[in-house]
Amino acid sequence: MKNLWFIGFCICLLLSSCSSAPMPVSEKMRIIADNIERNGELCTPAQLERYDLQYNNLLAELEQNYENMTPEELKLVTKEIARYTGLRTRYTIEGATEEVKTLIELLPSMAEGFVEGFEAKGGMENIQQKFKNMLDESVSASEQLKSQEGNFQRLQQGFEEMMEDAEEASEKIDSIFNN
Repeated sequence: MKNLWFIGFCICLLLSSCSSAPMPVSEKMRIIADNIERNGELCTPAQLERYDLQYNNLLAELEQNYENMTPEELKLVTKEIARYTGLRTRYTIEGATEEVKTLIELLPSMAEGFVEGFEAKGGMENIQQKFKNMLDESVSASEQLKSQEGNFQRLQQGFEEMMEDAEEASEKIDSIFNN
């Protein structure tokens, strides 16, 4: 008798699953938005990513079925998309605020560690000395350039004289060929 009842139950399940219409995208969106609203505060980043994956799959399904949707269903889908986006943004911001709070609590020890690391083994004095050496080298290079300025002027004057000579020679050659 139990076996007969079990077989009848299975047949009913099979018939009901075959005859049921697919769930509308708007209803699927509502379920995801409800889930994230209920559980979002406690979700880990990996869980939120799973919600995002489901959400993105529904967006792809929506894109495929967009032409066949009624205006009412489009309004419902749009509302659920906006609700999901708002909830997801809220939980992202709340998570970020917690991380910023933690960072603010750690800033004093971070600053202390940075200063210790920077000043270790005469760090500040070494940097000051290297900066002074760099300035001295810059001044020395400037003085060398200044001393070479006269040489550069002589070279420039020599090039100008060569150009004048070349121009005179060119004019003489032109006059020879034109006569």
